[in-house]
Amino acid sequence: GAQACWRGTRLYDSSDTKALVVRMVNWFKKHRRVLESDVVHLRRPDGRRLDYVLHVTDSSPKEAMLVVYNPTSGELTEDVSLPLERYGLVRSGKVSVLRPRGGVTLGKVPSKVKVTVKGRGWSWIKVSLR
Repeated sequence: GAQACWRGTRLYDSSDTKALVVRMVNWFKKHRRVLESDVVHLRRPDGRRLDYVLHVTDSSPKEAMLVVYNPTSGELTEDVSLPLERYGLVRSGKVSVLRPRGGVTLGKVPSKVKVTVKGRGWSWIKVSLR
C-alpha cells in the first residue's frame, strides 16, 4: 500500500505537482476494479531488469493489468509472458489491449507482450475479455 507523507504546510509543491496527483488519482479511479483485484507476481524483482506484477479480476467481465516498473537509469525492453489462461482469460472472444498511448482489439488473448520502459519509468497494459 501507499502511505501519505506531508513535508510542510502546503499539500502541493506547485501546480505541476497538483496536476500529477490529479492525473494519477483519476487513472487509479478509472482502473480501480482491476487494480484492487488479485495480484500475481510474475518474477522476483532484482533491480536490474523490469519489475512487474499482474492484476487479475475473478469476476465478469474478466480483466487483467500488467504494471511494469524500470528501476534502472536506462531504457529496457523485455518480452513478458502473460499466463492469462490460468486465471480464466481464454484465448477466444473479443480482447481489448489498452496501453498508455492507445489500444488495439485482438482476436485472442496474447501469451507474450513486448514492453519498453524508460529509465526510472513505468507503464501498464490492460487486457479485457468482452
